[in-house]
Amino acid sequence: MTQAANPMDAVAALQFVKEARARFNAGLNADKDNRDMALEDLRFRSGRQWSALDEARRKADGRPILTINRMSQFVKQVTGELRRSKIALGCTPGDGDADPATAEVMAGLIRAIERTSGAGRIYARAGDQVTSCGMGHMRLRLVWADERSFDREIAIEAIRNPFSVVWDERAVKDDRSDARWCFVTDEVDPAEFKSRWPNATPSGWDAPLPSAEQAMPVSHSPSKAITICEYWLVKETPTQLVRLFDPNQGEIVTEIEGDPAAIREEAQARGIEVVELRTVQRRTVCSYLLSGSEVLEGPIEWPGLRIPIFTAVGEEVDLGPETYRHGLLRFAKDPQRMLNFAASSDAEAYGLAPKAPFILAASQIKGFEDQWADINKGSVPYAVYNDSLPQLGKPSREPPPGTNPALLAMAQQASQYLKDTTGIYDASLGARSNESSGVAIEARDAQADTGTYVYIDNLLAAVEAMGREIVAVIPAVYSGRRQIRILGEDDAPAIVALERGGIVLDRGKYDVIVKTGPAYATQRERSAELLKDLVQKLPPQLATPVVLRIIAMSEVRDAEGLAQELRAIAEQTGLLPPPMAPPGAGPPMGPEGMPPRPPEGPGFRSLPPEVMQ
Repeated sequence: MTQAANPMDAVAALQFVKEARARFNAGLNADKDNRDMALEDLRFRSGRQWSALDEARRKADGRPILTINRMSQFVKQVTGELRRSKIALGCTPGDGDADPATAEVMAGLIRAIERTSGAGRIYARAGDQVTSCGMGHMRLRLVWADERSFDREIAIEAIRNPFSVVWDERAVKDDRSDARWCFVTDEVDPAEFKSRWPNATPSGWDAPLPSAEQAMPVSHSPSKAITICEYWLVKETPTQLVRLFDPNQGEIVTEIEGDPAAIREEAQARGIEVVELRTVQRRTVCSYLLSGSEVLEGPIEWPGLRIPIFTAVGEEVDLGPETYRHGLLRFAKDPQRMLNFAASSDAEAYGLAPKAPFILAASQIKGFEDQWADINKGSVPYAVYNDSLPQLGKPSREPPPGTNPALLAMAQQASQYLKDTTGIYDASLGARSNESSGVAIEARDAQADTGTYVYIDNLLAAVEAMGREIVAVIPAVYSGRRQIRILGEDDAPAIVALERGGIVLDRGKYDVIVKTGPAYATQRERSAELLKDLVQKLPPQLATPVVLRIIAMSEVRDAEGLAQELRAIAEQTGLLPPPMAPPGAGPPMGPEGMPPRPPEGPGFRSLPPEVMQ
């Protein structure tokens, strides 16, 4: 990103901050109910599941307060698939001007960006937030390649506090690409604030309660840290877009400035036909860093098409003009409270069993009242009583209360309610259930995946939106003379010389796809297992090539050398035909008229040799 010139004066900056605060408050208030309930959901998941009043009363009475927290178990059942599977961005040509080799370079560059950024964990964290409270965020940022370089690189970063992002309340698209503004709050230590902005007044960016607590990272103390705010703004400038037809060059689409009538006259004078003319909005994205009263930094231009903050949401229900948003746990809280109450009451009954009261006459403990008053507070070796009335016998303890069947039934019913409200049942949780066959268990597990897939699907939509923005930003960040590192589908690295290889990143359009599934190594292991089963059913002549393929896919040391030795033996014994071409010859040709097979490398199938370094 680049710092724009002509910073604001003090008066303009103060007015700018005032307008920004008004937008911030508008966005915060528009989503206040959803944010408040999301905060309660996260607190509930963390184990704060008793109301303050009930907890205080039970503590005062010395009654147990148990929390049998099953919330994380259900969340991890959804997000565990994210951590086990690999979410990856890909790139394909999007129009006639796009080049397949360039698309492969872009895909490899995106894979390298994901690997360097640790994108897998970032996606999983956002998925955890979406499932827990109904909203999670990620972002893009431009960083220096290293401390001694002037080259920039794209980085994917997590936003750990889901309440630190405040969106334009008028944005209606799921990926927020139509948002005009966005805020991201953060906190800095007063000493750091003074070091970074020595001439600024250390005034914090305050937000109206109760949402201010939501915008505070949990790692800082609100009383000491200074809240600053990153303010993203989209500016739209009207411009004329014209479609021309030049007899020499064909159709041309370009932006123009000036009077449309004068432009038509000039074009006609040059023999150029104006086919179509329309007004479009040119979008410029920039950011500012604000304190409570000043512009600390900015404007800083972003070279993309939209604000580089990406939000995934949970389930949403449109209630007229309002939208009700929630995660997986919203309707499971009441069953969880029911389970906590049943467990606490059952524990209380067990705790009272050795403290059942004694039945006695007052005269039997006369003179020993203090001893008998404390008899249930600890272990005493003996208890003395008066035997002046032998007909009364000795004091006797009442039978202890038995287990209340109603509490057990309540706990079982609460457990069932938890499954019903989350849609995750025993088969998915790994517990033994009524299903006896593997097919039935997989079917019930698939039903649970379908019921909770809304959270994964919404996360994948946010990742796809981020991939489109990465593709839009790549041409502005990676110049033609750079040599960039890319990764193949098998994570094999390569260095690509863009300009020498004829890779033009800003020509043509490219589409983004999101792939999910096992990692490449896992796919290779599964493929090897399938091939091993196939070998047992094939005759030796057909099994030998399969065995060589299994060796190539294995992690055996010097697998390539072993495969070559086995191939030589197979050729000598007649299990494989001799090579058709001498060593050093090019790839075998196909039928007449078929183009030669392109060179292949690990993970790169269509890149010409001059591109690779």
